[in-house]
Amino acid sequence: RFKQQEIELESLQESNRFLENRTMSQSDELLKVNYENDVLSNEMSVMHDQNVSWKVDNDRLKRMIIRLQAEIDREDKINPETATAALESVRAQVANKIE
Repeated sequence: RFKQQEIELESLQESNRFLENRTMSQSDELLKVNYENDVLSNEMSVMHDQNVSWKVDNDRLKRMIIRLQAEIDREDKINPETATAALESVRAQVANKIE
């Protein structure tokens, strides 16, 4: 009877070691997943900030185009050659901002 209990105890200890190893492995995997999640979260934050920056730039460009178009329209009534030069200037500024 004592021998039987000893065998059962060894079996339980072996099962316990197996479960401890499995738990440690799952814990390591969870740490890895949490780290990857943090990295992705940081990347998303950077992308969001860049998106906001692009929206600000886009709004600024739209206002610049509207303002310059108004100047071109005024200039066109006075001097068509100057208006063409102003239009080329707007195109160059927009192309430079897009790059």
